[in-house]
Amino acid sequence: MKKITSQTSFIFTLILSLLVFWLGGRQDAMLYSIAFFYLIIPASTLVSSAAWSMKHSFGSSIILALCHGLSFMMVEYLTFSLANMIAFDHINMPNFEFGLSGIAISIIGALIGKIICRVRGRS
Repeated sequence: MKKITSQTSFIFTLILSLLVFWLGGRQDAMLYSIAFFYLIIPASTLVSSAAWSMKHSFGSSIILALCHGLSFMMVEYLTFSLANMIAFDHINMPNFEFGLSGIAISIIGALIGKIICRVRGRS
């Protein structure tokens, strides 16, 4: 049986957030925003980055941070921005500030993972 990695669980969290939004989360947008954009996705980003950096180099953790930032930005774009585009029949650009916050959270997670490795005695 294959092991579920931290990155697989992160992707599952992103897909789950999209499904929850489009299958009913729009009805309670405030709860959805708080739950997913401020709690679940940032926590998943932090944990998956920490787990990744414990096993890989910091350079690959930076590349992972860019991927997390892109995915963080795309989740917002594929939920609220897409609903707005459908409702008002116009095109919105992705909000790059969400990407920056995703990158920052991922880098913090990578630093936490490296600190844990140092404390445990593995570099």
